Amino acid sequence: MRESCIWLFLIGLFVSPEIFGQSFSFNILSNGTNNPIAYAHVQVEGTLNGAVSGVDGRCEIRIQPENSGGRLIISFIGFQSAIIPISELNSNQTNQILLKESEIQLYEFNVIDIGISPQEFLRNTIDLADITFYTKDYIGLATYEEEVIEDEEATFAYAMDILMEAQGFRSAKGKNKHIGNDKAYLIKVNELKGNQKYSLITVAEMVRFTFPFGKPEGDDTYFTQFLTLKNTFEKALFIDSKMVFTGDWFFEDLYSIGEETFVKVTKESDGYKVSFDIDRNTNHIRSIEVVSPYKEEGNLMQSYTRGNVSFRVDYFKIEGRSYLKSVEIIKQSSIKSDAVNLTKQNRGKLVFHRLVDEKPDKKMEIDEQFIRERIYN
Repeated sequence: MRESCIWLFLIGLFVSPEIFGQSFSFNILSNGTNNPIAYAHVQVEGTLNGAVSGVDGRCEIRIQPENSGGRLIISFIGFQSAIIPISELNSNQTNQILLKESEIQLYEFNVIDIGISPQEFLRNTIDLADITFYTKDYIGLATYEEEVIEDEEATFAYAMDILMEAQGFRSAKGKNKHIGNDKAYLIKVNELKGNQKYSLITVAEMVRFTFPFGKPEGDDTYFTQFLTLKNTFEKALFIDSKMVFTGDWFFEDLYSIGEETFVKVTKESDGYKVSFDIDRNTNHIRSIEVVSPYKEEGNLMQSYTRGNVSFRVDYFKIEGRSYLKSVEIIKQSSIKSDAVNLTKQNRGKLVFHRLVDEKPDKKMEIDEQFIRERIYN
């Protein structure tokens, strides 16, 4: 593992430190309570450059020199947006941002009526995907961070800079309608620590499970599964009529962000929960959240490989079109039996920093074999 990491680090030495820009860290808090605000959008005005705050209200962005004279917009549901000149930020310490509650309070709306049913509003939003989303493929600089927690103990983590090839939404027909599969290419590994305690192989041995098509190789590689889950959820939500256009959708919230008004459209069924945050007037999607529980079935290995999944994707709007900004996926696996009691949580977060006009090096495409050979080993 360490020899490969040294090789990747040496590659990183030849990557210009300006490729991602100057780093600024933030702590986003409520002005009224001083509580951290999770999933606040921190965006360099008019660009894809920015971040989405974590559950602790913290985030970091990297600002390019050409944007140093611009402004930063910090926004979250139910709060007034904060607009700060980038020249006033401090790169040597955490910038604390206090957001004030909006004059429109969520509790004012007991029954949300926008003159259209939740189902029809959502259908209109999906039908407008080619207009509200950027429709061509685009390439940008991104970071990916992963943390593994096993039996409630942090055991493994790594972070890397990547070149992300995101597939734009398009109106193709059939199975490829709207969304293709994203690809990622390694630039450098920034951090690597610890070792995973459990893997498919070790867990199979613990529960005496025999793989029908032979044993898999090495440690679990979550990043490739991360991209697959991201694309699977997006395709299901934008294409699968059974998931989107059936069931009892309802308006959960109506809230303001600055001068814009958003509606949260939600469906709950059998433990599942799906929510879209949508601009009431333009039908732009700000974020999507999914909670997908594992249903007990089959053998013990299925509860480990499938598990419960929480998914959130955020989009930034630029010149009237939405681009992928941030994806966070948490998979909670467990096996509980008379002989075995284990838990494993994989938490992955991808942040898209900025668009670039650059062709990726196909030799650096990240797949399972690449991760095992170049990162894990």
